[in-house]
Amino acid sequence: MAVTNRSCPKCSTSLLAHGDSAGTDSVQVAWVDPPTTTPRPGRRLIVTSIVAAAIVLAGLVYLPQVFESLTPASGTTSSPTAPSTRSSPSRSPIPTTEPAVAQARAIDSLLDASADARDGVRLVSSHIQNCESTEQDVRALHRAIKVRSDLARSAKTTAVDALPNGDRLRTRLSSMLELSADANRHYLAWQRAMADCQFQAYEDANFVTARRLSNAATKTKRQFVEEWNGVASKYGLPARSADEL
Repeated sequence: MAVTNRSCPKCSTSLLAHGDSAGTDSVQVAWVDPPTTTPRPGRRLIVTSIVAAAIVLAGLVYLPQVFESLTPASGTTSSPTAPSTRSSPSRSPIPTTEPAVAQARAIDSLLDASADARDGVRLVSSHIQNCESTEQDVRALHRAIKVRSDLARSAKTTAVDALPNGDRLRTRLSSMLELSADANRHYLAWQRAMADCQFQAYEDANFVTARRLSNAATKTKRQFVEEWNGVASKYGLPARSADEL
């Protein structure tokens, strides 16, 4: 049987015709698939480049719209994250209208005035011991006596009913101020005796009495301060020391 290679006149598909060697008209036609061809490398590269360019172009077109949808509109503010409801405990501010606050501040003002008077007395005492006292020192002692006497009277009438141990605080405050005023009076008498700086007058009776009263005043001041500083801290006032009073 002879095999002849023919093509379809319409689609150019290869057809194999089988016939006998005698050349009869009986012909059998068989379909033959076209050969598979591998795409050229250049064509594959072109296709890949076109796809990549399309992806980039789509990103340039749609990314601004995505970002715009994520950005808050103008004129609006983002809501901050709600703070935690748990917080560390803190001391509540003390209302300034509380009676205790007003009473504590009144005592604190008396202490300020007492401290100012003490500074002047210390300077005068130093001048007397060094035989350097002047009429100005005498006036300073008179002024200290008056200030402390007035403070003692004010302390006795200061309201303390809203303060812890208020009565005891007031008693000790007025007592230390009276003792200090009395000590100043005897220091003034001692200053007069020491005016001519005679050595025998250095420790006369006025000096001894003034020292005794001063020591008693110091003891009372320490007792007062120990109790007062707790009250002062509670109401936001400065702590005190016996030396400054």
